[in-house]
Amino acid sequence: MRLFIGIFPPKEILDQLRDTIRKYNKFKRHIVPYPIDQLHITLKHLGPQISFESRDKLVEKFKSFEGNFGKPEIKIKNVQWGFKKEDFPKYLHAKVEDSKDLLATANVFHEIVKDLRLEDTVRWKNKFSNSFHITLAKLRSTSTRSASVQVRKFTRELLPKEFPPFIATEVYLVESIPNYGQRPQYRKLESFKL
Repeated sequence: MRLFIGIFPPKEILDQLRDTIRKYNKFKRHIVPYPIDQLHITLKHLGPQISFESRDKLVEKFKSFEGNFGKPEIKIKNVQWGFKKEDFPKYLHAKVEDSKDLLATANVFHEIVKDLRLEDTVRWKNKFSNSFHITLAKLRSTSTRSASVQVRKFTRELLPKEFPPFIATEVYLVESIPNYGQRPQYRKLESFKL
């Protein structure tokens, strides 16, 4: 199973993100919004093919650290179309402000996974592992590059949205269920108090 550790924003933030997504209704034939209850920040990708045995070991170890991860303050900076240096952007996302506390919390999970030395987990960091964001919508597979350009232009013309910060108090072990040609579905398996 494909697993990650995720933070799910509180209802008041989700309501504001929903309102932001609604501004893109005129592009609904080009982009597919993610369901509001699926919006999250990926804190640590654990692996694409994790066995049930490894999952159980991860849960046991994470539970033993409950209450000692740190409670980072999360600040959403702005909404962007695409990521840095992308020629053909395909995702609308809310960028999360870099924070030492958020990075420290992610690093605790990373160190736990690394120390367990499970063969089917990701025990290294890739160059984008600390680029925290919330994916809001995705370009349809049938849409063209010009549609992406239109969405990018619209996003740049939007007035910046102020999102209040929030304190993360728990994280979830989440299964990402592929839905080929569509957005994946996310299922919360376990929660851990920070």
